[in-house]
Amino acid sequence: MNNHIMEYGMRQAIVDGDPARLRAGMTNAIPSLSLVTDLAHLFGPQTGVYSYPGNDGIGWERPVSVELIDPARGAAAEFHIDAGLRIRGAFSRSVNNPKHSLRLFFRSIYGEGKLRFPLFDGEGASEFDKVDLRTSQNYSWAFQNNNLDTFVRETFSRDAQREMGMPYTRSRYYHLYINGQYWGLYQTQERGDADFAATYLGGDSDDWDCIKTSSPGYTTTASDGTFEAFHALHDIAVNQGFAGAYADNYMRVKGLNPDGSRNPAYPVYLDEDNLICYMLCAYYTGDPDSPIGGGGAFPNNMYALYNRVQPDGFKWLRHDAEHSLGANGGVNADTTHLGTNLLTQAFFNPATLHHRLSAHPAYRLRFADLAQRHLYGDGIFTPERARALFQSRMDEIDLAIIGESARWGRGRTRDATWLPACNSVLNTYLTQRRDIVAAQFRARGWLPALAAPRFSTNSAAVPPGYTLLVSATNTFYYTTDGTDPRLPGGGIHPGAIAVDVAQTPALPQSLVGRGAVWRYYDLGVEPAAQGALTWRDRTYNALAWPQGPALLGFSGSATANPVATVTRRYVNGVSGTQVTTTYFRHTFTLASTDTIAGLTLELLRDDGAIVSLNGTEILRDNMPAGAVSYATWSAATVGSPAQNTYFTHALNAAHLLRTGENVLAVELHQCNATSSDLYFDLALTAVPPESQMDCYCTSVTVDRAVTVLARAYTGSEWSALAEAAYSVARPAGYYAPLHVSELLYAQPAPAAGSPYINDDFAWLELRNAGAAPLALDGVRFASGISHTFGPVALGPGARLVLAKNPAAFAERHTGVGITPEAWQSGNLARKGETLALVDPDGSNILTFTYSNTWYPETYDTGRSLVAVDAAAPEPLWSRADNWRPSRVATGTPGLPDAALFTAARLDAGGVLQLDALGVEGSVELWFSDDLTTWLPCSVEAWSLNGGRLSIDLRHPAMPAGPRGFFQIRMR
Repeated sequence: MNNHIMEYGMRQAIVDGDPARLRAGMTNAIPSLSLVTDLAHLFGPQTGVYSYPGNDGIGWERPVSVELIDPARGAAAEFHIDAGLRIRGAFSRSVNNPKHSLRLFFRSIYGEGKLRFPLFDGEGASEFDKVDLRTSQNYSWAFQNNNLDTFVRETFSRDAQREMGMPYTRSRYYHLYINGQYWGLYQTQERGDADFAATYLGGDSDDWDCIKTSSPGYTTTASDGTFEAFHALHDIAVNQGFAGAYADNYMRVKGLNPDGSRNPAYPVYLDEDNLICYMLCAYYTGDPDSPIGGGGAFPNNMYALYNRVQPDGFKWLRHDAEHSLGANGGVNADTTHLGTNLLTQAFFNPATLHHRLSAHPAYRLRFADLAQRHLYGDGIFTPERARALFQSRMDEIDLAIIGESARWGRGRTRDATWLPACNSVLNTYLTQRRDIVAAQFRARGWLPALAAPRFSTNSAAVPPGYTLLVSATNTFYYTTDGTDPRLPGGGIHPGAIAVDVAQTPALPQSLVGRGAVWRYYDLGVEPAAQGALTWRDRTYNALAWPQGPALLGFSGSATANPVATVTRRYVNGVSGTQVTTTYFRHTFTLASTDTIAGLTLELLRDDGAIVSLNGTEILRDNMPAGAVSYATWSAATVGSPAQNTYFTHALNAAHLLRTGENVLAVELHQCNATSSDLYFDLALTAVPPESQMDCYCTSVTVDRAVTVLARAYTGSEWSALAEAAYSVARPAGYYAPLHVSELLYAQPAPAAGSPYINDDFAWLELRNAGAAPLALDGVRFASGISHTFGPVALGPGARLVLAKNPAAFAERHTGVGITPEAWQSGNLARKGETLALVDPDGSNILTFTYSNTWYPETYDTGRSLVAVDAAAPEPLWSRADNWRPSRVATGTPGLPDAALFTAARLDAGGVLQLDALGVEGSVELWFSDDLTTWLPCSVEAWSLNGGRLSIDLRHPAMPAGPRGFFQIRMR
């Protein structure tokens, strides 16, 4: 149709070849979205959106019925709504692409004006005007017929922004059906526009500028708001800069005077940490297409958000990172140069801004500090956490990908195509990239050559009295109160502790050297088991095997490393009986394992090898995944120079070592039945703890919550900042009494001329419903708002208030005697969102989702939401019936909500019986005969049993009078 490719159907070989996993992947693995519309709306020769994918705008929006189907979770996790449908994207619109990305619009002309559903479960908003349905384009099976597609690369960058604590667009995977036809694997994605900003960052959508790159043209455009702030920032950054006579611009774009004080005349254009984290993500992922594309020729896939009314700096959103993580440029990709020459207003972008700011030493230091935070310790770009993040998205579609392969794979399968593509990212890119990009930063002067100090344990909850080791290769300074040991001018903070006495560092210990003597088995079969023992096990008896020094194997020609012990090539000495797999064992003895933290293994292998230590596999090199046997060939043929190379592998396997006898067992597999050579040698080295390898070391005893900041110092150069926070671990159930008792998420607008906006007045209240004090150090809000508590104790029944802006809070809550703590970042979304309170280990205390649809009287009125039952099971916290509107018009931060008298009876003995709702905490009864002067009533004259108050009006301690008024006061 109009030269557009249309493809239907499923590849029958995959459907028939793997029916059980296909069925599981298509039903319970992930939900499905069904779109139903008139065929002409899609494929009509004049008006079909699929027939004219390049057309855009509301004129190319068609009505569609949308249904979410979730067999695994049932009807409560499903919805139906009528919406508008458009083609989405730039490259996606190509006419030779059979699988376009789409966008759904929820408008009143179709029915409901919004989608009210938690698309991202507890992770995001539950009300949407629009949502994207994206799918792979670059490297895709459907469009580009490519083997590199993982369906994870693009999402990784946005997930990484989340892990760095920055705004990000959320996604979930779905199967998509169009008019009953399976259309493949898709993904919802939030649109990073003004509505998104208002939802997650506060204010109204009209307050926000959204700056993005256009297509075609690749110049910046304002899809929401104006260009005024963006152009002003460009003028400062490019036409003036941040060095020499313009060095003060570094503070100016943050809205500050040179001395760091706020200057109201300077709009805040720069959110420094947000820009740096954005660029760290772009550089780490090696993305050549965002925010700069075309090899540095133009900006691309750029989104920026700016609040004109309450400016706090541009927020940059990662978008469309399909070319990242080695897909274009490999693991050594260097994108740090991109953007240096894009100086025009139309091409202004975050990379250019970063390069211009890098002329200022304070910015370079902050970049280094955040690079240290996210590349090392427990940062998201350490190999361990980066692999885990990527793997988590792989796991979501592990079976769902089979349906995509049947629909669009053209013979590609999960096992043969998708899994190797993902494993390449996991085992090569994410394993090696951290050190590569750190070297690129050092080459540009963005990361000091001087290594930062190291901690023996990353941020964690630790036992009381835990001994933390802090070490470095040079003299270093540290603090335990969260203070930077470096003063802003470069001096040493007077409160910093110096560690300047060197110690003798521990050295790596050779356990097995090159050329060691190995026993080998080359008889053309796998060695026989001995009862329950296999040849890999430590106590297996291999004394009958022959032995000799490495190199072991055989050679068809001269090699750089001559063979010292020749093993069998043919089973019977006759061509055609090739030995497929040869087996090796080596025994070594350890007096102690106490000082071994890791292992380094050097392996020379031709062709593939699997290494086990004391019966457990620790390394698989050039071998296929899954079960292997004697007959399994290596994954690839190894030639020169690889066949003569010792490849180094850092292994997290020290826990497998034992005092006394240890055994390495290796199986070496040939590449094919005609291979003319086989080579094997191995060296194993024990690595001591990092703190013992450093020359300078000290210990810190953790008996309370501490934040340790440390920098190495040479006298002329400071390292980047090493930082870690520790709290004291608590017993199971310790935090169970802690809950959110009240929250005000949608305040009315302030009066004209107020320095505040609606969101500044938001607050929430925590309460300890238990009978013992709670230490909150290390407790944090991990979703909704971001806040980590310091050394705060919350007594039994006590309340604590967190506020977006304490000054704004004080303006509306005068005389309450409450001084709230400011939460560190984020907003309470006015539409509703998920709040997650976690303990210092990151374990859940309370997670719930609130909604502005529960009680309209709490939206823009000043009334708060008050929790009804502190002991309710967690699922009930996300339902309206465990909340109610506050009885007091402005809420009661730090106090119980007002009690409500519901019934009164006077018995013959003069005892007044009052039924009351909402009586809790510490209760006092007060009396007045004129509603002006109030006196406390003696506890001898009244009692409280549950919700019934009994007042003995004839008691001598009760004030007398012809009439009286009673008041309950609660704390």
